[in-house]
Amino acid sequence: PVLFSLANIILIYKLTMLLTKNQISATISALLMAFFPVDIIYATINFVDSRSVFFINLGIYFLFLAYEKQNFKFSIYSGIAFFFSLQFKVNIFFHVLLLLVLYLYLYLKYKKSHSYLLMPVCFIVLNIFIEGMIYSNVYHDFFYRYHMMEQNYIFCKNDFFTLGST
Repeated sequence: PVLFSLANIILIYKLTMLLTKNQISATISALLMAFFPVDIIYATINFVDSRSVFFINLGIYFLFLAYEKQNFKFSIYSGIAFFFSLQFKVNIFFHVLLLLVLYLYLYLKYKKSHSYLLMPVCFIVLNIFIEGMIYSNVYHDFFYRYHMMEQNYIFCKNDFFTLGST
């Protein structure tokens, strides 16, 4: 967790530099991330959020690179990062919805397809399919992971599970 937390600080610095082109803003962002209490807590316990957030941030970084450099390969890297994020926690689904809404908005506004936004969505769907096929062969349940999450939620309704585990 500590390594992912440190990598996240570096990634926030690079993402802010990419967005603002301002070293002071990037340094302040990295410092804020370094001293953010939630990140400090997650860096000290073995919790899936720091890994998941790192890969989500990495995917967002690559999406911005794909847009700025107009290079489709960065969109593929973004999809791979989102793919790995889903291995740790399912909160990437919210980002998929945002990417689809952003794609529709840009398509309707500019009448131009921004296909680099759809590549990460394809990787996430591919992940669900591969994972489902494995679970289908092993447990005879395509959505085994999600059924187990539901069962754990019912079993631990007032426990820590509902607040932070997959």
